[in-house]
Amino acid sequence: MHDGATGTELEARGFDCNSGAWSATANLEAPDVLRAIHEDYLRAGADIITANNYCTDPSFLDRTGKGAQWRDFSKAGLEIALAARDSINPDAYVAGGISPMGVLGQEFTERARLLADGGADFIRRGH
Repeated sequence: MHDGATGTELEARGFDCNSGAWSATANLEAPDVLRAIHEDYLRAGADIITANNYCTDPSFLDRTGKGAQWRDFSKAGLEIALAARDSINPDAYVAGGISPMGVLGQEFTERARLLADGGADFIRRGH
């Protein structure tokens, strides 16, 4: 079983996802809330969770003036998911999430490499 909608859960738990970068800013601004979401999905039986990296590309983060920090946001999202997995179900998988919108070529390769090198079990290109 796969996890559910992280951004929707962040909003339900009080995090404002209307910054222009959807849920990406939660990686550094609300890491405890994000980790709790991953942990709750794992407790509910998810054996795959997707790191909150969907909108951590420079073009999304540029909307908030934080595009140059995309690596920090990407790493944090992955590290939070890995920590949640390791604490609840070490046998579960962590997918590195990448948005399909506007992410092509070198940018896709660089983001995928960062996630793979950081410990993602596989890359999930969102829909």
